[in-house]
Amino acid sequence: MGITTQEAFLDSKLESMPRILAMNTLAPNTIAQGVARDVVARGSGGSNVNVSSIAAQIGFAKHMA
Repeated sequence: MGITTQEAFLDSKLESMPRILAMNTLAPNTIAQGVARDVVARGSGGSNVNVSSIAAQIGFAKHMA
């Protein structure tokens, strides 16, 4: 899951960035870390696979982040 704003890059507001970064960067990292700790604690082994959207590869009009 991720979020964006419906504003062009040149019109973007600095106030939008903390929320976007928290959801798109910090939240997935925090979740992956929690899962990894649980896997290690159980000794079960495994893999953590993170999946992103096509927006990571191509740009969309009025989608800054």
